[in-house]
Amino acid sequence: MSIVLRSVSAALLMLAGITTSAQAFDVAGLRPGMTLAEARALPAPGTEVNPKRRIGCLDEPGLADHMVGLMKSDVAKEASVGVLTCTIVEPDPMNPSYWAPALVRLDGADATLWLPFISLADGGQRLAQIAVYPNRKKDESKLLQGLTAKLGQPKAGSRAFVAMMSGAAPEPVSTWQSGAHVIDATKNSMTYYYDPALTKDLNARLSKLPGRSFLYAVPQ
Repeated sequence: MSIVLRSVSAALLMLAGITTSAQAFDVAGLRPGMTLAEARALPAPGTEVNPKRRIGCLDEPGLADHMVGLMKSDVAKEASVGVLTCTIVEPDPMNPSYWAPALVRLDGADATLWLPFISLADGGQRLAQIAVYPNRKKDESKLLQGLTAKLGQPKAGSRAFVAMMSGAAPEPVSTWQSGAHVIDATKNSMTYYYDPALTKDLNARLSKLPGRSFLYAVPQ
């Protein structure tokens, strides 16, 4: 093989590795830093199971009033600091006039996704993090095994997470990083895909509220 062909082959292999890494840091096409318009343009994961699934944001007319377990006052609090939470929704099977967070299938596990977007000075909104919460105990190990299969062995460390009125006590995490994107998985596989600069902004905004978000935690 000539030097030129070897160089081309090596470059293609490098590009293939970059693509695989980038895809592994996505969740069903969603990635930290993308705009709300880009997220809404994606097909919602699991539409083959329920074609009514979609990305629903809590500022939508009719959604905040018809979302299982949601308090409209909490939505208004987040909006006051430029935070908009979205998730994958589908009609509640027990009451089709209401919406419920959909369970998304990831690596053989069922999980809910919480997607906080922060408002920017130019009027746009960017996704600060993706919080992936396993539905059942048996789903926890599957999420961690799936990440390890795609990304290799993680680094062990600790991270503090803030939610609601609680403090930010550090806890053990498994961590993967690619460029500006980080994945932290807690011991029970609550997993956070995030951009540290955007989550720092998100934390600063939520810290202005009398209570933190009840829907998801945020890495510090």
